[in-house]
Amino acid sequence: MLELLKDFSFKALAFILPPVVRWFYKPGRFAEGIKVRIRGEGDGVTYDCGELPNVRVWLLVTNLTPLEISIDRIYGQLFYGCQVGEFAHLRRYVLPPAQEKEVFIEFSLTDHQSQFIKRNLGKNETRLSLGAYVTSRIHSIELARENGTNNVRHINCAL
Repeated sequence: MLELLKDFSFKALAFILPPVVRWFYKPGRFAEGIKVRIRGEGDGVTYDCGELPNVRVWLLVTNLTPLEISIDRIYGQLFYGCQVGEFAHLRRYVLPPAQEKEVFIEFSLTDHQSQFIKRNLGKNETRLSLGAYVTSRIHSIELARENGTNNVRHINCAL
């Protein structure tokens, strides 16, 4: 009950006096409340090395802050031993407090990148280095995260 009252008063104060909340709730603390990770269940990262090679990534974005946030764009690099792709996902997502949203990102690979993945199949860990622009009533920050995963699926990648 006390936590609910604290959360409600924080939201009301953020609406009425944003500078006071901004002083108390620093950007670093605000950024810690936003979790971005590769989905652990089902498909996390799927490499398709077929005729039109591409990569599909499913991210889970969790808002643990007491404020509604807006993620304006997500960009980054995908590593499979070395950098094999870059992406820019320009869609906007709004997350209320204590909510989680699944974000789907798909981008193309070149034939050379596809051949590299085929040659090194199963030898490297998949890592994702991403950034995102996050805005709320009190802060606008650029978020940077590094994620690694073993939840990888390869389609048409056998030599």
